[in-house]
Amino acid sequence: MRRGGVDRAAWAGIVNAALDTIPRRNKAQFARDVGVDIKTVRRWLEQEVDVSEESVREVARVFDLNTTQLLIDVGFYSHDDLGVAVPSDLPAEDEESIRMIMASDLPEDVKSDLVGEIRRLQQQHVDERASFAERLLAMARRVARPT
Repeated sequence: MRRGGVDRAAWAGIVNAALDTIPRRNKAQFARDVGVDIKTVRRWLEQEVDVSEESVREVARVFDLNTTQLLIDVGFYSHDDLGVAVPSDLPAEDEESIRMIMASDLPEDVKSDLVGEIRRLQQQHVDERASFAERLLAMARRVARPT
């Protein structure tokens, strides 16, 4: 585990992102799925308590996330601790950016924040492309309909 402990802000962001996938952001459903008390979910979101490694692993399992990357993002381990490379499913420019950050002399919590921002921007870009594709499909359907 890194010296500064769990990155509560990063964990709250991960929980928020997971809640976004549940209808009406149902915290009770999230708690049941992950096997924790709803009060724990609230405390995670308010950054009042650390998450256990076991809970991180369970969230990864339930939401089909990369367990290793999640443990790194939350601060339990670093890439060096686990001997893993930056995930190769990222676009080349994101991989290089993350490599630069991880190789820097910045504190681990700052590195984690920067990597989290890259991941947030990457997801935003994916969402924007999907939205654009949906608009294109809608326009194409209107044009393709016989009148």
